[in-house]
Amino acid sequence: MKKRNFIILAIVLIGGAFLVNYILTDRIKAQNIPIVEEKGFVTELYKIERETMVDSLKYNGTLWSANSAIISAQTQGEIMEVLINEGDNVKKGDTLIQVDVDKLLAKKSSVIKSREKVSSQLQYANKKKNDYYSDNSLLSKLEALEENIRYNEEELEKLNRLLEAGAVASSTVDGATHQLELLRIQRDELSTTISEGYDKISSEVAVLSKQVGEIDGNLNEMN
Repeated sequence: MKKRNFIILAIVLIGGAFLVNYILTDRIKAQNIPIVEEKGFVTELYKIERETMVDSLKYNGTLWSANSAIISAQTQGEIMEVLINEGDNVKKGDTLIQVDVDKLLAKKSSVIKSREKVSSQLQYANKKKNDYYSDNSLLSKLEALEENIRYNEEELEKLNRLLEAGAVASSTVDGATHQLELLRIQRDELSTTISEGYDKISSEVAVLSKQVGEIDGNLNEMN
């Protein structure tokens, strides 16, 4: 009984829906209201094809060679010709470039002569330095001054004793004292001159030694 009532109710509802739709449609037609059918509009056309999807990533960067080497020539000179191209395969013994060594040889010869000259000067300066205190006329003058100072010091002591005894005037002692001071000043000045002379020769030796070292460095780069 309940099932029958449910079927009847469903039929009534469906019929009511059609009736309402019919009535609304008639009213729209009676009022001349246009029925607009919604349509889309075309923006772009695509041709659909079957393709295989592939995932890919793009990066910005720099490629570096896994193996690299810096090759330098055994000698210096002006490059006359390059015998290989970028990317060529080379092996040990291959000639890569041709170098003009004439200018290098001329320069090397000049540097060798310069070294000989500086070496000769250095040898002479070293001899002067080694013989400075054994062969220097100023040293004999310094020794004579030292001896004269010692003599005047002894004479001044004698004059001081005579002055205490009243045997000489004070002016005599003052004169001897002044003379001794002059001798000491001369000794100090001469000693300074001798020391400065030795320092000058030592500095000359150092400069020449440095020049020889720099020249040897240049020759090593040319070899």
